[in-house]
Amino acid sequence: MKKVSLSKIVISLFVVILIVSSIAFAKNFSDLKKDHWAYDMIQSMQEEGYLKGYEDGTFKPEKEVTREEFMQMLYNVNGRPKATSNTMQKFEDIEEDRWSYKPVQVYGYYLKETSDGYTYLYPTRPIQRQEVAYLINEIFELDADVDGLTTKELKSKYTIKDASSINKEYEAAVYNTYYTGYMKGMSDTEFSPSTSLTRAQAATLLARIIKLGEEEPEEQEPVLATKDLDVEFMNLENKKANLVYSPYSIRYALVMLSEGAKGTTKSQIDNLVGGVKLTNYKSSDNLSMANSFFIRNENKDEVRDEYIKLLKEKYNAEIVFDDFKSAVNANKWIEDRTLGLLKNVLSDDIVTKSVSLLMNAIAMDMEWQNQFADENTKGREFIKEDGSKYEATTMNQSVTIKGSTDYEPFNYYMDDDLQIVVKDLKKYGNDQFEFMAIMPKNEKLSDFTKQLDESKIDSLRNHVDNLSNMKFNPNVETVVNLYIPKFKFEYKLDFKNDLYKLGMVDAFDKDKANFFNMYKENNIGENYYVGEAIHQAMVDFSEEGIKAAAVTVFAMYKNTSIAVPVEKEYINIIFDHPFFFVIRDKKTGENLFVGTVYEPNHWDDDKADYSMKGF
Repeated sequence: MKKVSLSKIVISLFVVILIVSSIAFAKNFSDLKKDHWAYDMIQSMQEEGYLKGYEDGTFKPEKEVTREEFMQMLYNVNGRPKATSNTMQKFEDIEEDRWSYKPVQVYGYYLKETSDGYTYLYPTRPIQRQEVAYLINEIFELDADVDGLTTKELKSKYTIKDASSINKEYEAAVYNTYYTGYMKGMSDTEFSPSTSLTRAQAATLLARIIKLGEEEPEEQEPVLATKDLDVEFMNLENKKANLVYSPYSIRYALVMLSEGAKGTTKSQIDNLVGGVKLTNYKSSDNLSMANSFFIRNENKDEVRDEYIKLLKEKYNAEIVFDDFKSAVNANKWIEDRTLGLLKNVLSDDIVTKSVSLLMNAIAMDMEWQNQFADENTKGREFIKEDGSKYEATTMNQSVTIKGSTDYEPFNYYMDDDLQIVVKDLKKYGNDQFEFMAIMPKNEKLSDFTKQLDESKIDSLRNHVDNLSNMKFNPNVETVVNLYIPKFKFEYKLDFKNDLYKLGMVDAFDKDKANFFNMYKENNIGENYYVGEAIHQAMVDFSEEGIKAAAVTVFAMYKNTSIAVPVEKEYINIIFDHPFFFVIRDKKTGENLFVGTVYEPNHWDDDKADYSMKGF
C-alpha cells in the first residue's frame, strides 16, 4: 500500500500514551474473549488510554457506536484539538454541560443537519460507516488524487457492489478511505455505507489511524486558526463606505510571513491562519496570482538561504534584489501582477525604510457566463443608509420559465428575511468562480455581517438552488427579473491596526518581533519586524463581467522605531446597506474577495455613456 501523507495527524496523537501510565491499570473485559477477532486491538487501545469500558467491567464490542461516542473516541486519539471559528457550531440538541460537548465542537460541524433554520447533530443516532468515512477524510485530508486517480478512476479500480447506495456527498470520502487503507469493506465487494459501526469496529479503525499516522509524524503540533478572516476585517471597518478586500491574499501573505517567524510571533500569526489550506491557482490572461520577496541589495546576506529556498519551492515566489531607492520597481511588480488594475500602491517612504517586502498579489478579469445586456441597464431607485434616495446605474437580466428551464443566467433564493443571487463567471482552464450577493430584508447589514463566518457563507450558498431544479407553475410563464446595481471602487484596509486588534502584536514590535527563520541572528542586537502592513483592493462589477484585484504587503524594517498602532474606538451606527458580496471558487468554496456595497454607481454619472451607445 502507498505511503499516505497525513498533514492533520499531529505528534500529539501519541502524547496521551506518555501521560497515561495505562499498562499498570489495564484489565480484561469480562465480555471480551481472547478468540474475538478484535481482542488484540481492543486490549491495546484500552491499555494506551484511548478507549474505556463500562462500569460493570464489560466492553460490549457489538454495541452500536453513536455519533457523539465516535467523536469522543476520535477526540481522544487525535490529541484533543481545540475547536476553531470554522467548526464552532450551536446545536439545538447539545448543551454546553453535556459530556460530549468538546469533541462535538471540534467534529460535529462535519455531520450537522439543518431543519427549519436550526442546526442539529442527533448525537445518540448510531453513526453510519459512510459518515465515519467522511469524518476521517475531512479531518485527515486524505488525498487519493496524489497518484492521479480521480473518484471516477477509483470506482473502476475498486469494485464496490453497493456503491449506488452511497450518499453522493460521501462518495469521494468512501473511496478515499477505502483506497488509503483506513476502512475495509464489509465483504470483498460491499461497503455497507448505511450500516452502523460497532465498538469493536471503531477500536480497530482508530488503531489503524494511529498505525498509519506513525508512518509520517509531523515535526510539531500546528496552531489552528482562531479567527475567521473572511469577515473579521469587514466588522472591524464598518465605516459606511464601499468596502472590498481579499481574504485569500491576506492569508497567503500571512502564511509566508509565518514561515519566517518563530516563538510567540509565529503563534500570534498562526492564530490567524494556522492550518489553512490554500489553493494554488495557475496564472493566465484572466487570472493572476503571484508572490514575491523583494530584498534590499545591501541586506541580502542577512536573509536566510533556507527561507528564500522555501519561498521559491513551496510558494513559487519571485525573489527580487533591489536598491530600494524608490517604490518604482515594487509598484511595477504589483501593477503587472494585478493585470494593471492596481497602481502606485507603495510610497517611496515605505520602500526606502524597508529591508525587504513580502508580497502577494491576486487579480481576475473575467466575463460572465451569461452577460447582462447594455440596453437593459437603466437608472433605478436606490435607498442609501440615511434613507435618502437616488438613481443608481442598475443592470437587469431576465429569464422566462414555463414549468422548467435549462437556461440559467443566474440562480437565486428568497424568503421573508433574505434575498440571494448567484451568478457564474466563465470557466477559464480548470478554474471557475461565481459571484454571490446577499441582501437582508429585515435586518441592518451591519448586524447581519457580525453573524457571518466562512461556514455561514457556505450555508447561505447551499440555500440557492439551480433554476432547473426549482418548481414553477407549468401552466403559466414565470419571468424572473434580476435588478442589481453596478459598482466600481477601491479600498485600502487599516491593515496594521486591524491585525494588531486581532492579536498579531509582536510582529510589529521592534524588540519583541522574532523573524529569525527569515533573517540570520547576529551578535550586535539588530532585530527585524513588520514596519508596515498594507492591503489594497479594487472591484469593477459591470455588464461584461468582474474585474477585481488585491495586494498584501509586509514591509520588513530593521532597528528603526515604529509607532505602535493606536487603539481606535469605533461607534457602530445602525444603518441599512444594500448588499454583501463574495467572489468564490465554485469547486472549493474558497472566498477570494468579499465586500459590501454602500453606494453603487450614480446614473447621473453613467447615463451619457449609455446614450452614446444608442440606448
